[in-house]
Amino acid sequence: HKTNNPEADGPKYVIRVTDNGSHVPSYNVTVDGLTIEKYQTMGVRIANAHDIVVQNSIFENATDIGGGGAGYGVSIQGEGNNVSRLGYSNDTRYNVVRDCEFIGPYIRHGVLIQYYAHNNLVTNNLLNTTKLDAIDLHGEDEYLNEISYNEIIDIEAGAGIGVGNTGATHDKAGAGNWIHNNTITNAREGIKVHLGSADTLIENNVITASRVTNGMGIYLQNAPGTIVRDNIISDSSAINYWAVVINADSGYEGREAGVAKDVVIENNVFKNIPGGMKITAAEKLQVQGNLYENIEAIHIYDTRSYDYEAELLPSQVLSLTNWKLNLPIENAKEIRQPNLKTYEDERFFFLNEAQDGLVFNAPCQADGTDGTTANSKYPRSELREMAYGGMAEA
Repeated sequence: HKTNNPEADGPKYVIRVTDNGSHVPSYNVTVDGLTIEKYQTMGVRIANAHDIVVQNSIFENATDIGGGGAGYGVSIQGEGNNVSRLGYSNDTRYNVVRDCEFIGPYIRHGVLIQYYAHNNLVTNNLLNTTKLDAIDLHGEDEYLNEISYNEIIDIEAGAGIGVGNTGATHDKAGAGNWIHNNTITNAREGIKVHLGSADTLIENNVITASRVTNGMGIYLQNAPGTIVRDNIISDSSAINYWAVVINADSGYEGREAGVAKDVVIENNVFKNIPGGMKITAAEKLQVQGNLYENIEAIHIYDTRSYDYEAELLPSQVLSLTNWKLNLPIENAKEIRQPNLKTYEDERFFFLNEAQDGLVFNAPCQADGTDGTTANSKYPRSELREMAYGGMAEA
């Protein structure tokens, strides 16, 4: 995908729906029940048009998937970089892609939206093994688009759904894109938002079964105003996989560097994965109401000074620097520093509802694996004093 195919053949576009030279748009066109393949750049190109429906069609076997616009299934786009046609008749809006299949590996992006295109719907499609982001909001100010009920499988070199993009004139997507009720299986990033793409709502998605080392369920960089809520991220055994990662954004060619600001992460379920949340850069971050089940490493690993507006950790209420924790499970499981700094367990070691006190809980009987310390028959949740920042016995 980094080099264009010098032997690419077939038409540049199979179907092109656009305006004429006088900006009179095409509209009310339906593309239905086709198999589209062996083309160079775009299977269907919708530009400066509205109320176009692409449905029940199969896209596969593009002859080029290199840069410069090659190998897209459906592209929905406006006039061009930094040109908004809002209020004009050829404004790109109200287009739909539904019930289609985009079958890789010879597809670069399944569906792409760019150039101020807005209020378009991509729904109920199957996207399998595309070379890069399966559905891509391409970093050209596209806004208020809805991506919903799609099934996305095996995107190991990109995101299931990408918001923002690098290259050429690309950077941030526009504001208010809504990503919901999609199922994403085995992607390097389930959903990625970066380069200043603002006010994205990500909710009710299932992101699961990633096999990609260093993969991420949801990856936020410069993503101001993003809301991540009611998603399920689960069932990955990949090395160094995290449910949510929030990092600084270096930008692209000097554009749109920054960090995530005013982001909300709430009421999500993270289960059966190596790591919960990893945060290295963010401002005014709200983390609340998330459920962590069977997380192998750490629920929240935060290298910043803490500035959560909600959902404090035990270490933020009580200094745990010179302590270790024993739990009544797994042969008196022991949590030491530095892991204890970001550790909590909703069963045995957590804050009270007012978040001003620490609760220790221990069942009357162990969990079946011997939840007691040596020379004791009573299971306990307890702190034990340490020295040298928790690194040595006191």
